[in-house]
Amino acid sequence: SKQGSKQGPKQGPKQGSPAPEWLRHALDPERSVVFLDTDGVFPGRACLERRGHEAAFDSGSLAAAGVGKGGDGGHGGGHGSIVNDVEAELVTELAVRLVECGADPAEIGVTSPYRAQLAVIRNKLKKALKAAGLRNPPSARNPVAARGSGNGAGGGAGGGGAGSDPLSLIEIKTIDKYQGRDKACLLVSTVHSNQRGEVGVLLADRRRVNVMLSRAKHKLVFVGSASTLAAAKPPGQAAQEHERPADLAPGQAPEPEICAGLLRKLQKKGWVESIPPGEWNSGP
Repeated sequence: SKQGSKQGPKQGPKQGSPAPEWLRHALDPERSVVFLDTDGVFPGRACLERRGHEAAFDSGSLAAAGVGKGGDGGHGGGHGSIVNDVEAELVTELAVRLVECGADPAEIGVTSPYRAQLAVIRNKLKKALKAAGLRNPPSARNPVAARGSGNGAGGGAGGGGAGSDPLSLIEIKTIDKYQGRDKACLLVSTVHSNQRGEVGVLLADRRRVNVMLSRAKHKLVFVGSASTLAAAKPPGQAAQEHERPADLAPGQAPEPEICAGLLRKLQKKGWVESIPPGEWNSGP
């Protein structure tokens, strides 16, 4: 990766500012599937992913998520865990905007292959919700976010009750943990962003990709690198040994072409939305 790629963004999209076009499209209730492409966020910087031990996240949030207790594979962390701060900021912005639009926090889900990434998102989301004054939302929230307003998305039943903390209601779990669970709106961080087309083992597992695609009842928003998924190739031996989940049969090979095929379908449908560099404020 290029020099400076280990430094995460200092600031994501400004909370409370007028919504840029990509964000309006992502939150549009009439658009049920959106892929937010991060390739253009930092021109000339092709790698946005970083290993967990290089990330500037809060160690307490990692410990709470169980990260650092072995390999990753969606179940742990350790030094090989992969995080993507840009995607974490974008997922945080989306979740906050959804709650602001009236979406029921209990019907918003966040998922990723890696628990280290989810720990970063949880930490950022906690701060963002507090900054937006959404720590104790009113009890009478519309379970379906402002349909027809052009700004909301979401839906479904549920509700937090008076004085509920939206962070405790938004379900933040790995793809594995979402098996058998549904959410009105699901935000997916694919994490991998590199020039090598490496997507790891978990995103090359057909069963996990199927879970990722089938858990949203009304809205599914991906955040990821289109170029990385398009060039997806088999993971190296080190990645296979580190990430390989226990339920993957010994003779079962990863299928990275699943990612490339998924991206082609999204592009064909016109569901891929690029984020221009001028619409991301990375600070001084």
